[in-house]
Amino acid sequence: MTYLNSIMEMLDWNNPIEIQLKGRELAEGQIDLNELFQPKFQDKNIELWDNCALIISHKTDAELEPYLKKMFNWIQDLNWPGAECILQRLLSFQVNDVFMQGLTECMKKADASDDENWFYSLEKIYNNASLRDSDSFTDLIMAGEFEKASIQEDMHCSFVNRRLSAEAFLTNNITFYGFVQYMYYRTGERKWLELVIKMLSDTFWDLEGASNLILFYEKELD
Repeated sequence: MTYLNSIMEMLDWNNPIEIQLKGRELAEGQIDLNELFQPKFQDKNIELWDNCALIISHKTDAELEPYLKKMFNWIQDLNWPGAECILQRLLSFQVNDVFMQGLTECMKKADASDDENWFYSLEKIYNNASLRDSDSFTDLIMAGEFEKASIQEDMHCSFVNRRLSAEAFLTNNITFYGFVQYMYYRTGERKWLELVIKMLSDTFWDLEGASNLILFYEKELD
């Protein structure tokens, strides 16, 4: 058995904790980082991921920067072992152009594949990276500050609709539907009308009169 294999064996979460700790200690300086991203080793995979994520999370931003896309991909499903650990490490990452480019590329991919859960995880990072002295975009919406929210975010951004749809779906907060209505009546743009219908169909279908509202807005689409 190679040295790499012996360390991987030690990282199995079924081992006694002292063996796992020894494996993490050895892996810190002996294993190429690329080997630690959701590895498949012999008949093991997810059994290794928690410990691999912990090792990765202790690395510096400079060490991790070449692997940002692998980190973003890991949080496609927060039920995957190690995903929450990776998410927390990404939230503490120093934001720069490389970070934002990788993040927005993954957000566009999540948007194109209609992956709401992945998009929501990426959105958490995006919001964290975009924090200003003023309230965040979603905080302003939930506070009913629609005018302020509409000028804080780039409403022409290719994934702003996805962000709103994901936030409404996962929080079940009707205020996001209200904001989308506001944007439609303010701009008259078709994309906002389509999002109103999507929110009613996907998230707020049990709202009183939702079916009639959908029919009404669908007629406006014609």
